[in-house]
Amino acid sequence: MLRYHMAVVPPDAELRRAVRRLTTATGATAQFVASSAALHAGDRIVDLAIFDAREVQPSAKFLKAVPATARIMYIVSDCGSGNLLPLLEDHRVCSLFCYDNRFDD
Repeated sequence: MLRYHMAVVPPDAELRRAVRRLTTATGATAQFVASSAALHAGDRIVDLAIFDAREVQPSAKFLKAVPATARIMYIVSDCGSGNLLPLLEDHRVCSLFCYDNRFDD
């Protein structure tokens, strides 16, 4: 089975639990890192970088640290907001995921 490796930046406790449930259900693996500098710290290549953009926008440093072959998913709190459009400028962005208290609302 092909197993995807995810990196979550920055990981808050609730989000960490939700991603762990997701990885268990899909057979993927995840690392939780405090900053984009740690994206290359593991022995696994990151397939999907998940960035919690509910309070802060991703920095240029984060975008540069994400491998060119990886995809980016942003966690956002309001999917209807027009200020999310800049997040979609990078061709590696595959989705915006709304998350308030949990994913499965």
